[in-house]
Amino acid sequence: MIISRRIFCALLTATLSLGPVGGIAADTKAQSGLEAENSFETDRIVVKSGPKAGSDVILLPGLATPGAVWDGLVSDLEGRATVHVVDVKGFGVGDGAANAEGGMMEGVLADIAAFIDERGLEKPALVGHSLGGTLALQAGIETPDLYGKLMVVDALPFVALLFDPQATVESVKSQAESMRDQMASAPAGANAKQTAERYAIDDDAKQQIAGWIAASDPAAVAQAFYEDMQADFRPELAEIGPAVTLVVPVPPEAEGQNFPQQYEALYSDVPELEVVPIEGARHFVMLDQPEEMTAAVEKFLELDE
Repeated sequence: MIISRRIFCALLTATLSLGPVGGIAADTKAQSGLEAENSFETDRIVVKSGPKAGSDVILLPGLATPGAVWDGLVSDLEGRATVHVVDVKGFGVGDGAANAEGGMMEGVLADIAAFIDERGLEKPALVGHSLGGTLALQAGIETPDLYGKLMVVDALPFVALLFDPQATVESVKSQAESMRDQMASAPAGANAKQTAERYAIDDDAKQQIAGWIAASDPAAVAQAFYEDMQADFRPELAEIGPAVTLVVPVPPEAEGQNFPQQYEALYSDVPELEVVPIEGARHFVMLDQPEEMTAAVEKFLELDE
């Protein structure tokens, strides 16, 4: 069963036009409540951590999105959880050269694992949005004992299904290569504002998203998207060790499409799965419905008990 999500498909293909856009500035301020001086950095990622307060949770953003996307949640969790926010270099902040060279997905997860080891974290929770959610699935399969639980926010185990319901890694390889090359060589003056219109409902959120897209490194984003298109985790979903919470946004235009059940069908092999639909949100759930997103994370982290 495959999700008939033309709008989401349009979101992904719209990233082909990544590039700087005049008049839109990305918000690169340090996330509130995080300690920049206590950061962990590699050539692929930067992780900033908040004060120690309860269990550890790592927040991973999606394609062309910095860790600042989680600012509202970081503020809401202050004093109740120890929050670690990941910035993927080239996604709105930092030098994306290393990620543009390849091995981005494996490399980012390896660097997060190194961070966990250096800080001595015991089975932290991992929350990932979009591509970050796909990375969370990959982490649950490849390192099932490293994380205590996983939250996947609007991501698929094989993103190429959005383009072809019968897709295989081999059948989309040529298309993925072509899309990567187009994205990497995208000209300046891209349609970031129009792209952002499709990602969110809230007007302020749209402006933020446009700024992040405009500030992202097209080559790093292109490589990440290519790797995502070539990663099919469906055959391995049964091997995921931690419990998985799947957050599904239900936008107004999705009325009658039964999104949550369609998502659940794609994840049916996950041993322990909970599906959480959030109404009135597009892809950036945490920006469109921040209170509902926080409530979902609070339940996920068992902070409401």
